[in-house]
Amino acid sequence: MDMEIDYFVVVSDRFTNYHGLEHCIAYSSVIEIIENEDKQNTGFLIIGQGISDEQVAFLNAKIKEKNSTFIISDSSIAKGGTANKKETHKHYKENVLITSPKGRDGHFTMNLLVNERGELLQDHFTGIIFKVCC
Repeated sequence: MDMEIDYFVVVSDRFTNYHGLEHCIAYSSVIEIIENEDKQNTGFLIIGQGISDEQVAFLNAKIKEKNSTFIISDSSIAKGGTANKKETHKHYKENVLITSPKGRDGHFTMNLLVNERGELLQDHFTGIIFKVCC
């Protein structure tokens, strides 16, 4: 019997507008599922907006500790790809909104990162809408 592997975009607990969207799941819900060793919930975890590097590290440790069947996708956020102080003017990592730039043929791309503890959300949370799930 083939097992269908699903994917979930893990978003900050603060991003409550996205929790009901298909394939979106709150960070605390994933931790709870892993803690309860619910093997019926499995799949790829795509690290979405609002999740810090520390939360990704904790999630990885929890998956390993509980021998969970979840797999974290190989994403810039999951690998701690937040741009550094030299690449931005930000003094605190949680305020950086981009990944390190990747260049090709004179063009550069960066991914958007939003940390739930960042200055942007402390001041403007109610007016920001991001599409983080498919």
